[in-house]
Amino acid sequence: MLKIRKNSLDNIQLGKKKEDLPESIINNTLYFLEFDRSHKKLAESTLITISVREVHSFDINGKVISFRNIVSFLEDENPLVEDESFYIFPKYCLSLYINWDEKIFNEVLIYDISLKKEYEKDSLLTYKEIIENQQQKKRLNLNNLSFVPYVAVGSFKFGMDSQLFSQQNNFNIPKEISKRQIIEFDKNILIRFDENKLTQVVINNRNNSIFYNNLNLFSQDALDELIRSEEYIERNLGYVFVNLGLAITHDIDTIYFFHQSLLPFWKNKHRPITSW
Repeated sequence: MLKIRKNSLDNIQLGKKKEDLPESIINNTLYFLEFDRSHKKLAESTLITISVREVHSFDINGKVISFRNIVSFLEDENPLVEDESFYIFPKYCLSLYINWDEKIFNEVLIYDISLKKEYEKDSLLTYKEIIENQQQKKRLNLNNLSFVPYVAVGSFKFGMDSQLFSQQNNFNIPKEISKRQIIEFDKNILIRFDENKLTQVVINNRNNSIFYNNLNLFSQDALDELIRSEEYIERNLGYVFVNLGLAITHDIDTIYFFHQSLLPFWKNKHRPITSW
């Protein structure tokens, strides 16, 4: 069984020079060793990560971790989470790549403190924050929303900064987000921030009801009425109603609600929507 202790895995110590490691370790196919590249001579490079693949259980500071107790371990340690599969434990400089379907650790990796910024990103949420988000989604009524053109969809107000959005919707958002950041609020709802301001909400699934002027926008009747009464541009994906900040796909399965700042892009029907 793998044994993880401070800065070491199976007594292989991070920070050691390659030339100081025995050949039996370097040539052992069980271990994947990564060395820094700051030295001209490879032999002088220092060991910065050690990993093992396809692990069923491991020992960390005397505690055995397997799929029998992994959930309690996550609850106790509250790691950072990336892509719902990678769990980063700053306390141990440990990264777990968890395969929940196969009930196996695809990778167990320890990293040198020099890599903390690379692994412990400010853009990641913690395990508990993600659980809180999931619970909040269940409490919110996302199936019956009202739309005010260029202002809001339900409680999603355009122009709102990410942290205010987080507070008002009880939804955790990383403190650091990119200039253009798309976040999954719900399996059927994507929200987009540009320069830290909410600029677009995308809602899928006709099971939702979104009302504008007493029209349920997820209906053929509403689409027909908007086509009759509103100025629109037809794109490959569907209809863009320029005075409303609204785009509806031809099959009425997806609706885009957008901020005024994105209107020039939506009006340019020769530009793919993935390009901005």
